[in-house]
Amino acid sequence: MIAAQYLRILYLNTLFNKQQIMVDALTKNNNYAQELVKNQILAPYQKSWTNVILTQAESHFNNIKLEQQNAYIELNKLLGVPLDSAIIITDTLTYAVIEPFKPEGDFWESNPVYKMAKQ
Repeated sequence: MIAAQYLRILYLNTLFNKQQIMVDALTKNNNYAQELVKNQILAPYQKSWTNVILTQAESHFNNIKLEQQNAYIELNKLLGVPLDSAIIITDTLTYAVIEPFKPEGDFWESNPVYKMAKQ
């Protein structure tokens, strides 16, 4: 159970880092939209979409942060230490890059969709 909880924390750390990048990018996007509205290039109602998307990203970011805090509390409970003990885990999961499937030989010639498109 402790190992599973540790892996959950690693997963949440990975999500947290990726969501932080997304929030930063969407904040920049929102700032660009404000400038475009100020320069009358973009309609104000279109800028509202950047606010909506940024709010959704921030909400998701905060949900991940809360889930991460709960995971730490659960880990403390499993370890038998006080629930408010400060355990800091900064590791993340790294994903292996998978090469896409590269058809070889007469793959396309025997593919029924390709044959139909060819006709």
